[in-house]
Amino acid sequence: LEAGGQYYIGARAGVALTPGIAAYGKVGYTALDTRAFTESGSLGELEENADGLRFGGGLQIQLPGPLEARVEYRRSNYNDLADAGQGDAKTDQVVAGIGLRF
Repeated sequence: LEAGGQYYIGARAGVALTPGIAAYGKVGYTALDTRAFTESGSLGELEENADGLRFGGGLQIQLPGPLEARVEYRRSNYNDLADAGQGDAKTDQVVAGIGLRF
């Protein structure tokens, strides 16, 4: 099974832990483009789109000026691949980044 693009739309809510640090949770709908193929590659390929639920949480830290840093955990559960005989798929991601507030 090969994964392509991953799409997400959802909501995020948080609470301030200190004046410069906030914790948040997120939940929403996610979709994943996939492609299943045989080991020999001689049979036709099966292209599927799977969708499901994404949830997670993280920390947002205010840096000097308009900068902020984030560390986030994301878990996505895709259920539609079972209909194609591929079983359920799950992804776990840890993302770190720096953002510019404007």
